[in-house]
Amino acid sequence: KAHDTNAPEEQNDDMDKEAHQRWRVSPVQGLQVRDLLGFCAARPVTIAATATVETALAQLASVSFLSLPVVGDDAAEAAAGTRVFDLMDVALLVVAMFASDPTKLRRPALVHELFGMSVADAARACLEYRLVENPAFDAASGAAVAADAPLAEVVNMFWGGWHRVLVDTGEARVVVSQSDVARFVANNVPLLFADATTARKPLGAFLDAPGRDTNNNLVVVRSSDTAIKALSLMVRRSVSAVPVVDAETGRLVATFSTSDLRHLTPATTPDLAHGVLEFLAAHSRKTRPFVRPAETLATMRLGVPHTCSLGDRLDHVLYKLLALQVHRLFIVEGDDAGGIPVGVVALGDLMKIFLFGDDATTTTSAQG
Repeated sequence: KAHDTNAPEEQNDDMDKEAHQRWRVSPVQGLQVRDLLGFCAARPVTIAATATVETALAQLASVSFLSLPVVGDDAAEAAAGTRVFDLMDVALLVVAMFASDPTKLRRPALVHELFGMSVADAARACLEYRLVENPAFDAASGAAVAADAPLAEVVNMFWGGWHRVLVDTGEARVVVSQSDVARFVANNVPLLFADATTARKPLGAFLDAPGRDTNNNLVVVRSSDTAIKALSLMVRRSVSAVPVVDAETGRLVATFSTSDLRHLTPATTPDLAHGVLEFLAAHSRKTRPFVRPAETLATMRLGVPHTCSLGDRLDHVLYKLLALQVHRLFIVEGDDAGGIPVGVVALGDLMKIFLFGDDATTTTSAQG
């Protein structure tokens, strides 16, 4: 059944009766991961643990996913230390290999070393890099969760920085994304929440005083920064997307995210040494010839950044995220798309709020 992402549907008559009983007793505490599996997008594609990074990226690009489950022999999976290949892993590898000396991006042998690495070896390298950068990193947090685990456990993983979670149903492993949880909530708001006032409150009511993250917390990239510098900042701060602001005015002009790496190849990797806006114009979702020096920001046609304001209703923000098929909206002051970014709200933030209501008053998460 197709789900309308712009408004909540009527209660699904085919919903599991046992789930209904658990929800009536305790709507939040009664939720289990298995309750949302019917809202998960079909993901029949998998990546072999022995596949190269180049092959894995091509597979992600072909299905327009940010991550896919890794399959293979037990030894390869154990060596990988993870069972999901994510574009954030690619960002981390690029930063680990090239950020300290961007001139290495022009060395074909090093670039081909990256793309020729197996997915299992890439996952191992990512784990080692994370542990070096953050000794407190909990690798076990990325393990698959059981289908009968509390839904709040998965939401907490998303809010803590994980982008995909594997669910073990006993018969198969299903990848659950933030969008899957959001679709589930959007389609069941009347059932899950007898008091609908939470959904109608403004977004600003759930953020810490003074009602927004300041740029001291928001990770921002200037239009004069290089793409590799932007990636380095994203990896260091564990965020999957950053707003790009005009270096002079501070106004939002674009968004740079790990999804912009989906079409990265050995031939285009050296372009990460160029300006972030130039890289986006050349290699983002809308493929076009590389930007010429005479081309101005106004002619780059990078697309309108997706934004919201502190006064927007919570449910409207949720439906907008689902309709646009994005994981976060930047909160701006001033003109809608070209305002000053003061914060970010991600799907993980909304899940926290919808599950915990007024107790979820918080600063926004790590930018999705």
